[in-house]
Amino acid sequence: MDRNRILWLVVCLLIAGSLKAQDRYMVFFNDKANSAYSAGLPLEFLSQRAIDRRVKQSISVTEEDFPVNASYVQEVRDAGAAVYLTSRWKNAALVEMSSSLESSILGLACVASVEFVAPGSKLSTTKVNFSIAETFTDPEVILANTDVQIRMLGADRLHSDGFDGSGMLIAVFDGGFIGVNNNSPFQHLHDEGRIIAELDFVENSGNPYQYASHGTNVLSCIAGAYENDTLTFIGTAPKAKFILAVTEEVATEYRVEEYNWLLAAEYADSAGVDVINSSLGYTDFDDSSMDYTYENMDGQTTVTTQAANLAASKGILVVNSAGNAGSDSDSSDGSTIESCKSEGNWCYIGAPADSPNVLAVGAVGGDKSRASFSSFGPSYDGRTKPDVSAMGLQTTVVYSSGNIGTNNGTSFSSPLMAGYAASLWQAYPELTNMELMDLIKNTASQTSSPDNELGYGIPHYLIVLGTSVELGKRFKVYPNPTESSLTIERIDMVEIAYTLSNLEGKTMIRGVLRIGEDQVKINSSFKSGIYFLRLQSGEQVETIKLLKK
Repeated sequence: MDRNRILWLVVCLLIAGSLKAQDRYMVFFNDKANSAYSAGLPLEFLSQRAIDRRVKQSISVTEEDFPVNASYVQEVRDAGAAVYLTSRWKNAALVEMSSSLESSILGLACVASVEFVAPGSKLSTTKVNFSIAETFTDPEVILANTDVQIRMLGADRLHSDGFDGSGMLIAVFDGGFIGVNNNSPFQHLHDEGRIIAELDFVENSGNPYQYASHGTNVLSCIAGAYENDTLTFIGTAPKAKFILAVTEEVATEYRVEEYNWLLAAEYADSAGVDVINSSLGYTDFDDSSMDYTYENMDGQTTVTTQAANLAASKGILVVNSAGNAGSDSDSSDGSTIESCKSEGNWCYIGAPADSPNVLAVGAVGGDKSRASFSSFGPSYDGRTKPDVSAMGLQTTVVYSSGNIGTNNGTSFSSPLMAGYAASLWQAYPELTNMELMDLIKNTASQTSSPDNELGYGIPHYLIVLGTSVELGKRFKVYPNPTESSLTIERIDMVEIAYTLSNLEGKTMIRGVLRIGEDQVKINSSFKSGIYFLRLQSGEQVETIKLLKK
């Protein structure tokens, strides 16, 4: 073999080795000095819808919202790294580069730190084309309907009252949405132009209709709609608008997925999203050096928890599955935290469900008892988790084939709750995201005695309306909203204890409507706002949301 050919082979091998060694890193910058942006001109980096959401909730635009400094990004490129995506909130860039470049990047004056987040090269600047079907496929097999899961939350009444998610914008973060672009239960979303963005943060391809069908199942719980002569399939917010974002790498588990989540949340914020559903959770990874411990489930440590806290600080309601670490069983009984831990399992909620600003959702079966796989709380710092629960055992979903059947997991209780929350927010638009979360928790089945299995229990729209669900027709509460006084009137001959509390849980008034008394009037001389009236008769308890004008 001649010398020139040998040299050529060596060069080829070096080039191949260099390409093979490309890994993914987050590069964090020191500051946003000399930014081209200002808080006084937010339309340069936020949509009008995002600005309106902040104005409504009295949230200021700050430097944290500014895009990263373009000159810093160029310095990283000039040093040899391929920059694909940037993070406003963390002032960082997601790049691909060889490990040999790390010291050079760290040597840049604008760079604060560099974090390895995943091996290998995934990202591209080439977009992958996809098509939306001209003729959508009807289900060939229908094995279940959505009646139980919808009625469990009172979403059927919510819809009949005209609150079906119309005007709300929901972002769904998942691992792929195969079939959403060609199956009939999703056709209305395309016909009505209600999928406003389709994103892929895993490969930057722009095509979410690939990789996996988990997101298809999840989206159907919120947005699905299909009807024939014998069946109605309906999600909890079928008339909402949607952003579909692939953030999860299905085949592997690395820290980059948390940063994908962060980047998706930033996009959702800038687009003006109201609700994020994330049926995802992070505890351990393929690289054990990235693993979290239970001590990290403290509401502030993990990457996704920090990202969720930031999203919530912008006025977004973040809804997340609690996780499926309760046991390996799909039964709805028998699992306890003690038995789970005795098997050496994780057992607890994952991130970002540990956040105090995230509505973490556990799973129940059709009988409203806890599904054994549903992860336990509390958070490491002792807060009740999950926050609430919905149907996650034998939940009716749409498969990627378009067929309708059932699936198990908190992955499906979470979107049911996210859609319910969006439709409820449509009904009560004056609420902030945190007030909405409090309303949902305080109108759930065990709000007076929350635990670390079901949280505050299963919310129900009729309790929000002040209609008796558990106590039957034993009382009336009126007027609601109230301006001056509130009346509790007995219908049945029972003694009713009542407690009026504000959103922070502070007791304002306490008393008892005794047998022999027809009614009691409460003077509402307190300030305007939202309050909760807890009524108890024996072991039966209900909480009603009240509005003081």
